[in-house]
Amino acid sequence: MRDSQDMDKGKNIDESQKSRGDKIKSAIGEIFIYAAIFILCLFLVPEFICCKYTVEGKSMESTLKNGQQLIGEKVSYVFTDPKRFDVVVVQPYEGQKENYYVKRVIGLPGETIEIKGSVLLIDGKVMNESHINETMWETTKYGPLTLGKDEYFVMGDNRNYSIDSREEGIGPIPKDRFIAKVFLRVWPLKKLSLIQ
Repeated sequence: MRDSQDMDKGKNIDESQKSRGDKIKSAIGEIFIYAAIFILCLFLVPEFICCKYTVEGKSMESTLKNGQQLIGEKVSYVFTDPKRFDVVVVQPYEGQKENYYVKRVIGLPGETIEIKGSVLLIDGKVMNESHINETMWETTKYGPLTLGKDEYFVMGDNRNYSIDSREEGIGPIPKDRFIAKVFLRVWPLKKLSLIQ
């Protein structure tokens, strides 16, 4: 009887160690895949397909932090339109090719954007956003503004510290000033992850 109990204990320990080993192997495999994508994007893929960007400032907190490095791909928006909540690299000012912002797409062509106090409305409906941790400060009324055929309204996730489409000098961003769709955070390494 004791032998069978000892065997059962040994079996449970073996299974526990095996499942732990499987988890470690899975984590190592995932890190390897991300590292391979990172290396591919940095060294093998031409700059007109993928590019590396560094987050500057706190306008995208808590999604992205100052100094984090991202990989953006430049192909998607050649064939498709930006979608709501895409994290993107845009050229905020016409003619300034070296000045890029990382923002999130909020409003789509043809939609009417309005801010009343701290509430963001799209086509008169309150916008629910899971990526926002902090209520927007009470602001002066913005809008209503109806976006043109190829115009997008972009904002930082940290609304209280973001210079974005709400600013008069920036406003809606035309599709031809979208530089890339961000899909991967590569630095710091412990934060390596897909961006959604």
